[in-house]
Amino acid sequence: MQLASKYGSQAELIVDGLDKLEDYQSYVKRVRDLNLPESTSEMVAISANAILLLAAITDFLRDSVTYLKQSILKATAKAGIGDDAVERSNAALDAAAKEIGRASCR
Repeated sequence: MQLASKYGSQAELIVDGLDKLEDYQSYVKRVRDLNLPESTSEMVAISANAILLLAAITDFLRDSVTYLKQSILKATAKAGIGDDAVERSNAALDAAAKEIGRASCR
């Protein structure tokens, strides 16, 4: 029963993560509105954080698709052994979004 609950929570985490992806557009708009010259240290830091955010989005999408395309039995078994790639990539995505948010507000 607990494993089935973990399977359901992983699916909910994926749906919530997909909903958050749209929110990350505000970071891109904020950076664009700053109109900083590309050579400033601020813009270099923001660009580096933007690349990390893009990598985190890619990882989250890859882990989500991998999770969703496997059978429910396999997903439940993986949950039982503590394989939580979706949770890890979702946490990394949140961290990357916070970091670019901080960088673009400086």
